Amino acid sequence: MSWEIVKKYLNWRNVIKYSIWLIVILIIIIWILVKVRKENQWIAAAACVVFMPFIDLVIKRIIPKDATPNILGVPFKDFLMPWIAFWGLSSIALTYWQTQTKDEVQKRQRDEKYNVLIKSLDSKVDSTRINAISHLYKLANEYRDDYLNNICDEFCSKIRKITGESSYRINNQNSPSEEIQKIINVLFKREKDGLIFDRLTKDLNGAYLYGADFGNAILNKVDFRNAILSNASFVSARLQNTDFREARLDENVNFENAVLDTVNFRYNTLTDVIFKKSTLRHVIFLTTNLNSVNFENAYFNVANFNSSKMVDVSFIGADMTSVSFRNGTFKKIKFMNAIFYNVDFWTKVKTSIEDVNFKGTLFADYTIDQITSFGFTTNKSTQKKTE
Repeated sequence: MSWEIVKKYLNWRNVIKYSIWLIVILIIIIWILVKVRKENQWIAAAACVVFMPFIDLVIKRIIPKDATPNILGVPFKDFLMPWIAFWGLSSIALTYWQTQTKDEVQKRQRDEKYNVLIKSLDSKVDSTRINAISHLYKLANEYRDDYLNNICDEFCSKIRKITGESSYRINNQNSPSEEIQKIINVLFKREKDGLIFDRLTKDLNGAYLYGADFGNAILNKVDFRNAILSNASFVSARLQNTDFREARLDENVNFENAVLDTVNFRYNTLTDVIFKKSTLRHVIFLTTNLNSVNFENAYFNVANFNSSKMVDVSFIGADMTSVSFRNGTFKKIKFMNAIFYNVDFWTKVKTSIEDVNFKGTLFADYTIDQITSFGFTTNKSTQKKTE
């Protein structure tokens, strides 16, 4: 079939008119090919198949019904559509195969890089280890489905392993090493990419984190059980679903302005710990020893101090809602100007009047025996005896 024959039977008015439609359809198909994710190439193929009837209609409108040129014995307008479909679908299939092959190669290269970086965490060169931490973070952020969980576990394992060594504890008695603080930062502090490890459980059970800086960090699902956190800073941090059971918290551990939500301190000893201006929601201090702890101007909404022993603890100016001190032991406790709402002090333990100061509170006119031996559940305007 010669070009002259084709020109003879072409309706040029229809060519211009329907070519515009054809271009629009092709643009839509190309847009779909660009937008769909590479692992969904068959969606693109399906889209092309859906648009085939429209392309066929356009071609048949361009070529008149009485057109007779044939290709291999088949009318040109009937031959052209299968020909386009064949090469279109073949191209998509080829692209899919090439993409899969390329993805496999890239995945293998990434896995090799991951393994090299993990080995680099054990390098004897400080800068190599620190660079490995940064590169692992980038790998976890870019390919979260493949590496996020593993890298989080590797970071936590690294902290536990390094800080468990006696040589590390001797050389880092006042503050963590640059490497450990770097891992803390990528796990708990916002980078430009956000906080990628936030929803994962972080196991720091037994870690030695003396003087660690968690200031402004976001700690969610963190296991600090049996960890040493002396002199650590949690200033303005946000803690949720965090477990401090039997952790060492002393030497001015600072939670000032922090927000604690569903945090567990039970069976612990807190000495020289600061919670000034902090917010505590659903926090447990059950059977805890509190020595020289500062809760001044803190806000409580559901807290449990039952059976705790408190010595030299200040709640001055605290706002306390749904807090229980049942069976607690009090010595040198300051509640001056605190606000109580649904607070329970019931206890069988006799407390000296000199050991608890309720000046400026709803309890100011009551004796310590009335408050602690019988107990009161209070709101901001009235008190009533707990049954």
